[in-house]
Amino acid sequence: MDNRKSYKSISKLARIKRSALMLALMTVFYAAFLLFAPLASAQIMIDENSQNTGQLQPAIDAWKAGDYETARNLATALAALNDPDALYLLGTLEEKGLGGPKDMDAAIRHYYSAGFSGQPNAQFALGELAYQGVEVTKDLHRAANWFNLAAQRGHAMAQLRLGVMYANGEGVPEEPERAAELFEKAAASHEPAAHYQLGLLFLSGKGVPHSFHDATRQFKIAAEAGHPMAQYNLALIYEGGLGGQEDPALAVRWMQAAAQNGVAEAMTAMGLLAYNGRGMAQSNKVAADWLERAALAGDIEGQYLYAVALAEGAGRQRNLLEARLWASKAVALSENEPLEMREERADLLQIIDQMIASTEQHRQQMAQAPDTPLYRPAIEQPQSPISQPPTPSPELSPELADPTPSNKMPRRHLRF
Repeated sequence: MDNRKSYKSISKLARIKRSALMLALMTVFYAAFLLFAPLASAQIMIDENSQNTGQLQPAIDAWKAGDYETARNLATALAALNDPDALYLLGTLEEKGLGGPKDMDAAIRHYYSAGFSGQPNAQFALGELAYQGVEVTKDLHRAANWFNLAAQRGHAMAQLRLGVMYANGEGVPEEPERAAELFEKAAASHEPAAHYQLGLLFLSGKGVPHSFHDATRQFKIAAEAGHPMAQYNLALIYEGGLGGQEDPALAVRWMQAAAQNGVAEAMTAMGLLAYNGRGMAQSNKVAADWLERAALAGDIEGQYLYAVALAEGAGRQRNLLEARLWASKAVALSENEPLEMREERADLLQIIDQMIASTEQHRQQMAQAPDTPLYRPAIEQPQSPISQPPTPSPELSPELADPTPSNKMPRRHLRF
């Protein structure tokens, strides 16, 4: 079987997928990647939003030092005096079970006392509990109300959360203009995720004028602050030349940063960039290394392309069984993918099965074929004049006279 003709080569697939990278931003990013950024640590939120004049500082210092028992004891004493910041800190320790037993009822009670007193961290905490629905009833409308109270007091994470809710229409009407306002306020507080969300709005043109230039500017701010998805989106803009900003070297720089920060799609993209030699030296091995990482990280495209690499022996020793394993995984996870992609992956799996069957059939045929001697010992003839023809030896055994090996001869099984 000519494997080059049996299925699409990875080079062709790479060109197709690279084009997909350029289109991804314009087609699915706004809908798919309006994601919450990781929460800021509680100690930072206490520092930045504390109304306390200094009485709580020893408790905060103990919290920072990891001495949660001391922090809880100090916060408990001040909470008894209805200190809003102490009530919030105590609620946080109780919610997480730090410095003492976990007690959600007590945590919520202390959050409410602090929240009704205007403590923005407690208001945000109540909004998070209602939004996530962890150990409490999920209630998006209630979450939006608490986020709004905290946002009005300048709480950047509450502004970000509420902005995402308005962008997606979760618990509130879908109002991208309002989302943009909230993201801008959070960005003014140097919240990287807010810059990322603004970049998505500029990319989609919802709530703000469509602008690749402004999207790039916002993504770059977030990317430089270490936001993985901003790094990925920025790389896509430079890779695709969106808005006339093509720069393969910068695409590789930010794509690699995103990949190293755990973005599986970026690992797949790095594999394609390495295979194409775009923005970096061409290397099948580096490409296969990245595709393997993407496959292990669960990216369906990474699994599919790694299967191709293994089947073709591109950057890896050819291994049809392992290629089939990854192709099977890609097919199994493609249920919600576009029809064309599902068919492409199913075709690859079918072709690999045909290749395996062909190889197995060949192996069996070779194993069943009679062996021939690796060499025949030369039969010494007596010296005779050149003019006389050689005389066959009458001692020649039947086995040597007949080139067909005897059935009694041991068979040698070829091994692959």
